[in-house]
Amino acid sequence: MIAQQYSHRLQVIFRQHIQPWHPSSTLTHEAGVAVLRLAPEKFWDFSAALFKRQTEFFDVSLVNETRNKTYERLAQIAGSVGMDECKVLDLLLIPETPGDDGQLNTGNQVTDDIKLMIKVGSQAISSQIPYHNDLLTLSRRIELWAFMSHQLSFSM
Repeated sequence: MIAQQYSHRLQVIFRQHIQPWHPSSTLTHEAGVAVLRLAPEKFWDFSAALFKRQTEFFDVSLVNETRNKTYERLAQIAGSVGMDECKVLDLLLIPETPGDDGQLNTGNQVTDDIKLMIKVGSQAISSQIPYHNDLLTLSRRIELWAFMSHQLSFSM
């Protein structure tokens, strides 16, 4: 019904949205960004594999694990969907020594992507998706968060 009635007006935009109240949320989203950087076509496969193992990344599951150890496990999941595990891990690892300039808070190789993703995600979703009363009755507005400008347009 939706496809027939709204196919000419419907665009789904998926935005990753970090949940800052869950410390591991940033780590899992960083892994998604690493996958997007290296092989965007593998993002949905990685997301599905991660979703199947999501409880392994809940707060209680990670409370005694180092950040880099969590990245190793996330890179293994990326490897399970055909990604080069080492390349994913290289983008994620936090250095164990200060940067050349003595910087101690350098982040990893996807930190700047995450910063941009958060800025874009803070924009009002209502400005992104048409707000029509008839669409509201279907199940509320379509509110899907996605990665920066990574938009998926569906032809229905």
